[in-house]
Amino acid sequence: MADISRGKFITFDGLDGSGLTEQVEMLREWLRRSGCDMYRVAFTAEPSQGPAGTEIRHALQGRLNIGEEALALLFAADRADHLDRFILPRLEAGIHVICDRYYLSFLAYQSHLLPDAWDWLWQLNARNWRPDLTIFLQSPPEVCMERIQQKFEPERYEQIEILRGVSMQFNRIIPLLRDERKEDIRIVDSSGSMESTHQSILKLVAPLILPPSEDLPKE
Repeated sequence: MADISRGKFITFDGLDGSGLTEQVEMLREWLRRSGCDMYRVAFTAEPSQGPAGTEIRHALQGRLNIGEEALALLFAADRADHLDRFILPRLEAGIHVICDRYYLSFLAYQSHLLPDAWDWLWQLNARNWRPDLTIFLQSPPEVCMERIQQKFEPERYEQIEILRGVSMQFNRIIPLLRDERKEDIRIVDSSGSMESTHQSILKLVAPLILPPSEDLPKE
């Protein structure tokens, strides 16, 4: 039997512009409409709302001038604080945690930007809690860039050449995490409509966090 005493930890990763935040919000709304006990599900994101996360957002927005190695350390510090302060206490209390970005995104972005620092970046994440499920939203970099330009003022990493390089790193790192850490990483095509992507996500997430007797609500 599955361990029902601990909550499930589900993470979403992908390129900027792949639809991460929108899909997490659609999932939150679907859970609310499905009658799920929302006290049993917590939503969060990285960078977190903690002190290191605040500095990371300033750096991404161009309000803080900081090098890539120092920024990588800020990401690692934010993740350690986020786990200790928010994620692990909830998991241990039996609450499911759904996180918009986690260390898969960190490894892909920072290994592209710091190509000679792979061993160091890997070790920065060696002790972090492993997700029960990672959903990787896959969209071509060109599609992601078009979405970014339609909605936002591009941030630090939202440049087409960076997105192309990071996409290649995702393709390299996902098999590595599957093989070496036995992580459950599912790839969902997010290049189409938001609704089709949402339905694919529900098929993966609902069995983990809804009671076994409940079926997916009919649309």
